[in-house]
Amino acid sequence: MKQVSTYYFNPQVALYDALHSENSVDTLFFYDGVFLQEAPLNCINVPIGTFFDYFSKTIHPQIIKLNFDGVGFSDDTKEQIAQSITQAIDSIKKQKEDIVNTFLDTDVCASNLNVMLLVFLQYVRDNEEPNKDIILKLLTITIFFKEHILTIEPIIIELSTSILKHLQRDKNIFNIHLNYALELIQGLPLKEVEAEYFKLLSEHQTILDIIQNFVLIKTIFNQDRFKEYIEKFSLALFDDNFFESSTLEQKKKIFKLYYLSVLKYNRSRDYIAIYKVLYPIFEKAIQRELDELIFYMYTPLLMSWDETAPSQDGLKEFNDKIEKPIENLIKSKLIKKYDLKPNKKKIDNSKKIKVAFLIDRVIPYSIYNVFYSLLESLSKAPTAEYEFIIYNLNFIESGSLDETVQELKELGFKYVDLHKEYVGDEYPFYEIIEKTLKVRDRLIEEKIDMIIGFNSRPEYNFLFTTRTAPKQIYWSHGNNEYDLENIDKKIAHGSIGDRLDFDSFSINMEEDYYNPHVDMNEVKKIKDSYPKDSFILGTIGRLIKIEDDEYLQTVASIMKKNPQTIYLACGSGKQESIKKRIEQLGISDRFFFPGYIDTHVYGHVIDLWLEPFKISNGESLNEYMYKNRPYIALWNEWSEKDKLKESYLYDKYVWPYSIQNYIDVADELINNKELVEFVLEKRKPINEEALKQINKTFLDAIKD
Repeated sequence: MKQVSTYYFNPQVALYDALHSENSVDTLFFYDGVFLQEAPLNCINVPIGTFFDYFSKTIHPQIIKLNFDGVGFSDDTKEQIAQSITQAIDSIKKQKEDIVNTFLDTDVCASNLNVMLLVFLQYVRDNEEPNKDIILKLLTITIFFKEHILTIEPIIIELSTSILKHLQRDKNIFNIHLNYALELIQGLPLKEVEAEYFKLLSEHQTILDIIQNFVLIKTIFNQDRFKEYIEKFSLALFDDNFFESSTLEQKKKIFKLYYLSVLKYNRSRDYIAIYKVLYPIFEKAIQRELDELIFYMYTPLLMSWDETAPSQDGLKEFNDKIEKPIENLIKSKLIKKYDLKPNKKKIDNSKKIKVAFLIDRVIPYSIYNVFYSLLESLSKAPTAEYEFIIYNLNFIESGSLDETVQELKELGFKYVDLHKEYVGDEYPFYEIIEKTLKVRDRLIEEKIDMIIGFNSRPEYNFLFTTRTAPKQIYWSHGNNEYDLENIDKKIAHGSIGDRLDFDSFSINMEEDYYNPHVDMNEVKKIKDSYPKDSFILGTIGRLIKIEDDEYLQTVASIMKKNPQTIYLACGSGKQESIKKRIEQLGISDRFFFPGYIDTHVYGHVIDLWLEPFKISNGESLNEYMYKNRPYIALWNEWSEKDKLKESYLYDKYVWPYSIQNYIDVADELINNKELVEFVLEKRKPINEEALKQINKTFLDAIKD
């Protein structure tokens, strides 16, 4: 990016070199002595006595070379002059760096815009590798300039033109964003600037470079602009040549669109934008029978869909649009392509039946918590009938947590990390089909009688559809619409409603699992951090679950009737749309977002849990409920016969039958402590019995 600047002590030598230079634009010739009328524009008179003052103020780059040709200085004199000039240059550089550091902490406004741009552009020009903070600030300034339609001085346009000319745009993520800022300064149309920006971003090969400096991207496209970011980025990533590129390049582009978004943007309903981009590509990939690409796309499709359509109807649609086409491809093409034979082994009931739990990953979340509790109960009551083996797919796109894996291993069951055995490293673009084929061979070679799998990876579809085990069981953790031809049995823990195609079972959870000891001083400390004497309403779970206008209106009605209440929205996710709505509803000053929290501690912080209407909080509500804490959840299926039961006297304060009743019940519980105690006293033995009661054991559920 630097121009070549030389200082001459002989004006005539400077003039000669300037007139005979092959690159007059990128080379500057400064000279001592008197002004030369015939000198070209790039040959500039700076008497040595004005050196420091001139280069402290000029927009021209600092001197990088000295020329002593045509002067009779001794070597000692030359060395002394060089040292003096070097000291002057260092002093000027330090002075400019101090100014830059000052401006880094200064907010941009209309009055200082041009000065700040000049300072940062000079710094960029004079430094080959400007750091992230510099680029970030320059982006902030240029975005401010664009948003406020301000005027930029010609000298800044000139300087940006010079830098842009020498900029290696695709060298790194910094240069991509510097190019964006410079093109905005140049006044190029925003549509063209963004098209160039996303083209460079899509072609950038160093993904780690993008991950480590994603703050630059989010400076341009913040959370509110997420959908716009996805839509514009996808145009560059998935052009007409996408299917002509290698599978590896295709995977990298999907990784950039989906996995970088998951890493850096809050998950929300806006993720449907990813699904809308990827689904047409998936359809074409199915038509072209691109099995590896299809399998790689599965998780981005599932997770971007699941964020927006977690209802059973939505899950059925996903099964029809994604699972079934994959199943059909496996049956019609892949079985023949890979010469796969169904496993015709017969289960020998006179021997131990080998049961493979095929899990997708091992991390501390609700599905793992239930799985661990089941295994813990099985470990405490060993059976001579079954041998249980844990096979962890450990798909590296998400990965497992070492501490949680160790916790699982300590239960004593055989544990196999399939990814470590068949892939070995953490390379994110491994061959999924190749790994799945090896997993299938492994399960058959080890004479597995029964596979128990979930639904969150394409490997499950492949293993079920190719008949990997004599008995194949699907274990639902909320998705009751997952349906493949070769699933022999479907099981679910807890209530499954009126679904006759499922066998449900209970898991004997230990009481301290849901209600461990917590430091009540910590609870008090958290409560004291909020307005004095507040009654704390709230929930714990992904924020998308409360991103519902009807629910927020109901909460607002409750809070307006009870000015002593506040609401804690605990959990991760997109806050912006919720904040906008609660601002409109007039409760934003009493609505808090604590973020990711200790669920057991906050289970005692929240005074009344207000369960959302559309998406249940599942395990987090169970944890709260089994602490014998009050909650209300909308239940509009009360019959007149139900209302005659004795239990209705207290159950009606847990499951209100309408939204207005929900508001009324909340109001009563907030203002009547004795009523709360009455309800909890009546509900406690019921909850304890539900916790301990096993209507049907897991072992019963997996039998024919």
